[in-house]
Amino acid sequence: MVRALQITILTEDSGKQGAPVIEALVKAILQRLAPGLDSRRLVAHRPAGLVAQAMRGHRWKSTRGTPDLRRELLRDLGRRLRQGDWVVLHHDGDCAWCGGGAPSHDDQVAALRAELERALGADAPACLPRLLLLRPFYSVEAWLYLNRDQVDALVRAGEAPAAAQAWLDGALREGALDHVEKPKDACPLGDAHNATLTTQLKRAPLERSPSFRATQGAWAAAPTLADALKG
Repeated sequence: MVRALQITILTEDSGKQGAPVIEALVKAILQRLAPGLDSRRLVAHRPAGLVAQAMRGHRWKSTRGTPDLRRELLRDLGRRLRQGDWVVLHHDGDCAWCGGGAPSHDDQVAALRAELERALGADAPACLPRLLLLRPFYSVEAWLYLNRDQVDALVRAGEAPAAAQAWLDGALREGALDHVEKPKDACPLGDAHNATLTTQLKRAPLERSPSFRATQGAWAAAPTLADALKG
């Protein structure tokens, strides 16, 4: 019998492609950490209702204005962590990569963790390590655009402009795209093809991105995740 790994995915991206794209990236990281991982073991949950509303845009960062939503978010996080789920919190860095920090978000992430720690009480040491951050810089497109096989396929099919290839050839001279401000605005691809760019992610050179490597490294260091992936 396959033992399921329960993963709750919380994303600030409320667009139609948002949650499926983040779920694909979560699975791509986990399959890199555990090559040969049976994808049937990964059971992803995407909270709806008030929890989804609490994550929308930058609401999750605010301690004022939507207290009911924040309480519901913390309550749901605590419940899921206590029952043994892993929780992935996605937010974009919203700035160019400068070594790991996201000045506009770091304090809010720390505040959310502190509130969650207080709510969990004695359970916090066992639960909090199962809260994982997924944080692309500048945004998720900096990772997705690295899937050049799919970008090239879109261009060949006439679904994306050839100018996208030329833009990527120039931008990738730096080796990655984490240094680019607002890549979805700068690149002719935009975000219209994000879901398609999650195809065959296991073959994409995502490790070229320093923020991807940082995320993967933090997950690899998470206590008990390696054992959970082994089943």
